[in-house]
Amino acid sequence: MFYEGKNFSKVYIDTSSVMRYQFDTFMRSFISELNRNHSSLIVPQAVMNELRHIAKKEYTKRSSMAERALENIKALASVGVVVFRGNPNDKERPDSYLMREALSARAKGEKILIITQDSDLMRDLLALNSIKSTFAPALNVLRINNSGDLEKFDLSESSVHNRNNYFKPKAFKGTAEVLKRFGIC
Repeated sequence: MFYEGKNFSKVYIDTSSVMRYQFDTFMRSFISELNRNHSSLIVPQAVMNELRHIAKKEYTKRSSMAERALENIKALASVGVVVFRGNPNDKERPDSYLMREALSARAKGEKILIITQDSDLMRDLLALNSIKSTFAPALNVLRINNSGDLEKFDLSESSVHNRNNYFKPKAFKGTAEVLKRFGIC
């Protein structure tokens, strides 16, 4: 995957980024990058499990956001933009899965990108870059900003994970409408 002059072999996304309101804007531009590089966005099954769990909760803004995120991901998977990794029956938490994948990628010398809004996860992932016993490309961790673009974390911010920037609940009528939002149909 190619982004800002960097060629990534894999691009993963976390629950917090899939649930952002700006995910739609991000994907509209990122799909062309994925297609140009014959790549896909990797969504861990642990993320799907977490989204389903959140969506089952009593109706709240957050459960509605999770339902929409599930719709988006399933629609994008139906056209090959998204691929799933991991065991759907596994009870592993998304953060644990992403940490394990990042460590494995570094051990193999792969360049990967992880997209998350979670500042704690970001700090843990970036700490892997300080491992001296393995010479490997730096792990890249970016977030989706308020414009729908990818950016580095500003570590000086007091709260990087701002729940007010998730998407606003809105009803959709199936895969075709979701894909139309992403400019695919």
